[in-house]
Amino acid sequence: MSTLARAVVRAVAVIIVDGDVRARYREQWLADVDGAAELGLPPGRIAFGAAISAVRLSVAHPVLFLPDVGARGRRILGILQLVLVLPHLWALLLCAYAAVRFHRPPAEAFTHDPKDMIGGWAPVYLLHGLSLVWLTLHGWLVTALLAPVALLMSWGVKGWLLRVGAIAGFAVVALTLTDFGAALRVWMLD
Repeated sequence: MSTLARAVVRAVAVIIVDGDVRARYREQWLADVDGAAELGLPPGRIAFGAAISAVRLSVAHPVLFLPDVGARGRRILGILQLVLVLPHLWALLLCAYAAVRFHRPPAEAFTHDPKDMIGGWAPVYLLHGLSLVWLTLHGWLVTALLAPVALLMSWGVKGWLLRVGAIAGFAVVALTLTDFGAALRVWMLD
């Protein structure tokens, strides 16, 4: 059992990010496994405790994923995620507006052209045009690639921006992969 416990300690120590901390804890845990028999403790319990401690140490460490990315890089990624979600949010808002304006459920609001519902205000036309370009280029794929990265980078870090951006990115991917999302895209690009 002691050999298995030593192997478990070596395996779980790998997930600790900082090399010096990893070496110190691994040495301490291996000594604890070796000394467990003297105290009448099973070495498996020591290995289990080491595994729990290693997970907690890795989660509590602020640089779990991409250690060279600082707080500013994480903030930029969070803002980028939220900006990439805006075209899809715009499409949903236009669909909701059409549903309310024409007294139809959102699935039946696709009979009206979205360009006809936009007033003559230039910034709205600009937002609509940029949204059309993003939807034409399948921009949700970029959001789908960045969402897991943002979620991993937010692990063990204080702050809400990166988490909200990641969750919004996953929501866009989920929306896009539904029949409603496909119909929404066709309606916007028509």
